Amino acid sequence: MKVLHIDDNQAIRETFADVLSMMDMEIESIGNGRDGLNKILEGTYDVVLLDLTMPDFSGFDLIEELEKQGKTPNNIFALSAMTLSNDQTDLLKKNGIAKILSKPIEIAVLTKEIRTFLKENKHE
Repeated sequence: MKVLHIDDNQAIRETFADVLSMMDMEIESIGNGRDGLNKILEGTYDVVLLDLTMPDFSGFDLIEELEKQGKTPNNIFALSAMTLSNDQTDLLKKNGIAKILSKPIEIAVLTKEIRTFLKENKHE
């Protein structure tokens, strides 16, 4: 399984990479939204973990740009430490976001959500 993790926090990227690699997942980590957008457009990932609140080009900006380009992947997990409004949640779901998870997130919860998603979408 191939996972793309987009987050501006290096410590979070390293922790996720360590844990997911122990689950036999190939993980690629990106530190900003613009580079993450390019990776999504260039590659094929089973799951994308996307931080919504990054400086300069946020996860919301990335999702908006995908929508402008007619791309609505259904494999993005939106991660956010902020409380999302109903409008924000509706927009994320409308644009194909598979899961919306709150940060901080326990690793056991994250791995369970990924495994469930992959099983439901026949990746395992």
